[in-house]
Amino acid sequence: NGNDTLNGGLGNDTLSGGAGSDTIRFDTLLNALSNRDTITDFNVVADTIELENAIFASLSSTGTLAAGSFRSGAGVVAADGDDFILYDTASGALSYDADGNGAGAAVPFASLGSGLALSNADFLVT
Repeated sequence: NGNDTLNGGLGNDTLSGGAGSDTIRFDTLLNALSNRDTITDFNVVADTIELENAIFASLSSTGTLAAGSFRSGAGVVAADGDDFILYDTASGALSYDADGNGAGAAVPFASLGSGLALSNADFLVT
């Protein structure tokens, strides 16, 4: 049926789900240099990004990502303490900022296409 669950695990991987409703799972320790996946065909209508809250520890509530925990835009940075998942619409970078707009830097963990109409509803926290 083309509905796939993809998990790059450790390392820099290229993931393609093809047709159907795909789930792309992130459940391994983040590292911008050695664990950043490229998702070639993310579809905001059909696909879901699943974030394991043992890794994304600031996302304490399971279920659909809270609207206030997601921010997107060209060159996006966290604007407040709850902006944990950031999508740069210009570069396609998807990052996690564990302390929102605190001193810690955001960690890129995936590259999607640029200009996607991503929203918090595209993410599931497990």
